[in-house]
Amino acid sequence: MSSLEFKNSKIYVYGKGIVETSLSVKEGKISSIGEANEGIELPSNLIVIPGFVDKHIHGANNADFMNPTKEDIKKIVGAVVKEGTTSLLATTMTQSMEAITASVKNIGEYVKDNNDGVEILGIHLEGPFISKKYKGAQIESCIVPCDVATFKDYQEASGNNILQVTLAYEENGKELVNYLRDNKIVASLGHTDATCDQALEGVKEGITSFTHTYNAMKPLHHREAGVVGAAL
Repeated sequence: MSSLEFKNSKIYVYGKGIVETSLSVKEGKISSIGEANEGIELPSNLIVIPGFVDKHIHGANNADFMNPTKEDIKKIVGAVVKEGTTSLLATTMTQSMEAITASVKNIGEYVKDNNDGVEILGIHLEGPFISKKYKGAQIESCIVPCDVATFKDYQEASGNNILQVTLAYEENGKELVNYLRDNKIVASLGHTDATCDQALEGVKEGITSFTHTYNAMKPLHHREAGVVGAAL
């Protein structure tokens, strides 16, 4: 459908909240608000909102992005689109190099022909460049220090679809953060035992995000503000 119009309907408008107005969509994008005189008039219990963007999702519907099959991806996107998610970053976990490579290759190939109602914007590589102390549910034996060459291997396998990397800056992270910054890839601090000073240094080097802040990172302490203090 190339165009769609809603009139006299409850619509979420940024900065105003939910208001009764009209909205026009052309070629999949909102083209105007408050100008449509005809179109669909929704029941009062329905609200028009933009699709949600999920930048950290491992799976859904008994499927996981680490499983290198197109069927798993179809199960995931088929479930989340029903809940309003229209775009996402397929997120990996810390496993063996072979498993991660197979996963990112599968996701990268799927991105080329994605037409299931959810746009996979790219990949969020969560690990393996993380801290063993704050590994959470990640596999400790597969954790390795930050390494640009290893990341390049993953990026090549993915078809250049990795858009975000969660890493522990204190694990030899400066060079990798610099590389990610220079290549317009989000460097996110998470699963990390960095001190506040190390975290702030990382921000200066190119870190622009913190992954599940407060969880799996050095906590706030009155003598060492930690990663949480740096994030705040």
